[in-house]
Amino acid sequence: MSNEAMAAQKPRATIASIAAEIGVSVPTVSKVLNGRPDVASQTRAKVEEALERHQYRRRRSGHRTSPALLDLVFHELDSAWSVEIIRGVEAVAAARQIGVVLSELGGEHRPKQEWLDAVLARRPAGVLFVLSGVEAAQRYQLESRSIPFLVLDTDGEPPVGIPTVGSNNWSGGLSASRHLLGLGHRSLAVISGPKDVLCSRARVDGFRSAHDEAGVSVNPEFIRYGPFHVRAGYDTGA
Repeated sequence: MSNEAMAAQKPRATIASIAAEIGVSVPTVSKVLNGRPDVASQTRAKVEEALERHQYRRRRSGHRTSPALLDLVFHELDSAWSVEIIRGVEAVAAARQIGVVLSELGGEHRPKQEWLDAVLARRPAGVLFVLSGVEAAQRYQLESRSIPFLVLDTDGEPPVGIPTVGSNNWSGGLSASRHLLGLGHRSLAVISGPKDVLCSRARVDGFRSAHDEAGVSVNPEFIRYGPFHVRAGYDTGA
């Protein structure tokens, strides 16, 4: 018998069976599932390991006793771009009577566990990560609670199996550079965002590709990286 067939015949793990297996109470497993903070870290880790080992998935309820919420989390909140995203999300959410919980990670691209515990506790309708994401273990925590999530503009390579939404940054850099080269300009510069962010590097790659296509060399000194701020653009271009 194949492993897949054996797995299909294996009874679905329950909170009670997991609690009995690892020697904790049913309420303790429930607290971990609900993101409650009053569980010892070692016990929490033991429960999370068992949940993942059994591929436990909480069934999502068809009705809610509390208002629906959507978590919107940014790696940082200090640009007009962020404001526009917030406006768009709130407009769509308001039309569906969904509240928006806004978070910022202080410039980090991965949330701390404390932030995720708070999300698990309020069990939102979904989580939208902007230029941020989750580690593998944190991803499983969201999936096991049936909390859907996606990433808007990934900070690196698009994660496998996670829905993503983003701009075609490479094509944007290519098209803009093609236009200027087509007008006869031969000394172009590009100011992109942080070098450790994929969309920033993709725009520069498009810029380089347009030059290669036109047979025009690129001056390395004319490629600059900086934060996504208008003031930084002025300062870098000075």
